[in-house]
Amino acid sequence: MLELGRMEVGFDGEWSDETRRHRSAVRSLSPPAATSYRAQADTMTALRRIQKELRDITNNPIQGLTVEPVEDNLFQWKCAIKAAPDSPYKGGTFRFTLSLPENFPFKPPTVTFTTKIYHPGINEEGQICVPILRDQWKPTITLSSVLSTIQDKLNNPSPDDPFEPQIAAQLKNDKSKFLATAHEWTKKWVLVSYAVRVAY
Repeated sequence: MLELGRMEVGFDGEWSDETRRHRSAVRSLSPPAATSYRAQADTMTALRRIQKELRDITNNPIQGLTVEPVEDNLFQWKCAIKAAPDSPYKGGTFRFTLSLPENFPFKPPTVTFTTKIYHPGINEEGQICVPILRDQWKPTITLSSVLSTIQDKLNNPSPDDPFEPQIAAQLKNDKSKFLATAHEWTKKWVLVSYAVRVAY
C-alpha cells in the first residue's frame, strides 16, 4: 500500500475502501465549502483594496468632493460634490452613495445620487451614465478616478450618451431653457436637502 498525501493506493492500482469513502465525502462537501472560501477570500481582497483607496483619497483629496465611509461598513460611502462656479449647478451640493461589491475590484461600484438634479446623464432614480461603471470597467481603475469622472460628468452635462433623452435634446436645441431649469432645480432641491439635514 502506497500513501499519497491522505489517499492510499493499493499496489494493484485500486483505491482502498477508506480512501474511496474519504473521496466521496470530499466530493459531497467541497463545492459549498470551496464557494464559501472563495467568497471570504474575495471579501478580504476587496477590503484591502478599499482601505488602500481610502488612504490615497485622504492623502490626495479631490477639490470640491467629500467622501465618508458609512460607519462599520467600508463597502458603503457617502459622497458629495460641490458644483463648480462655472457649472449649470453652481451653488449646489449634490450627494450620492457609492456601493462597492464584495468582489471589488473585479466588479465596478454602484453610484446612486440622493439629491435630485436636472441632468441628461443622471436619471430620476439617481443612476449616472458613466461608461467606466458599466462595460468599460477594469480592476485597475481607481476609485479616485471614478469620483473625478463623476464630478466632471456632473459639472459638464453633455447630450451624448444620455440617461434622459428629453433633457439631452433640450440641452442641445434650447440651451438657455436647459440652464434656467437646471438652476431652478438646483435652488429647489438643494434647499430641500438642506432642510431635511437640519431636521435630522
